[in-house]
Parts: sequence; structure tokens; C-alpha cells
Amino acid sequence: MGLSLDRTGTLRLRLGEADVSLHFRRPEPAELIETLARKMPRGEEAADASRALLANLELGRRCVEGVGEGELTVGGAPLATDPDAGEFHKDWREILAAAAPLLLIALGQFLSAPPAFLSEPALKKTSATPG
Repeated sequence: MGLSLDRTGTLRLRLGEADVSLHFRRPEPAELIETLARKMPRGEEAADASRALLANLELGRRCVEGVGEGELTVGGAPLATDPDAGEFHKDWREILAAAAPLLLIALGQFLSAPPAFLSEPALKKTSATPG
């Protein structure tokens, strides 16, 4: 299966026994560059981890366009993210960020994960050895 370059897509996640579909748009180049820059290590492990998680959360929040119908509930009612739905929640992104930030962090990570050749282990394997 090839890599889809479509501007929109769906990321399917499993949380316990529940499957959740996050509909998304791909980030604009500037959004992606900003996120990757925020995720770059700066030497302090705890601060680096916090910065990376917050960058993923923000990117996920910006790029999420909806969730699968009936897959998430609020107060027993489905979280409706479709403006044409009868019970549409205008503030659904805020609800999702407050109640299920891990979903948005996972989406942000998915959308901003660098290709394997950019990762540190791959660089070590392909770097010339001294001497």
C-alpha cells in the first residue's frame, strides 16, 4: 500500500475496546516546520518531552476536522462534529482537547513524524565513520 498524499484523511485509533476515527487535513508547510522546530531537542529531557507533546497537541487540534459519527460521547450524547448534524457541538475541538488530549497528540505525532532517514538511528547508520 502506498502513501496517500491527499490533503485530507482519517487516522483510526484504538482506545481500550473503542475504535475512534479522526478526520484530518494535512498541515500546511509552515505549520509542519513550526511543529518540527518546537520538537527539536534542546538538551533538557523533561522540557524537550513537554515541548514535543504540546507541539503535537497543538498541531492535532489545528488539523482535526471531525471524529467518526457516534464514536465519542459527551454526557451520554454523541459528540457531533459535523455542522449538518442535529446535535452539532460548536466547541467540539475544545471538548476534544480537554477530555481526550491523547487523541490530538497522536494525530499531531502522526502528521509530523519525520521520515525514517531523518531519525537519529538512521543518521548514525548512514553517517561516515571517522577515520
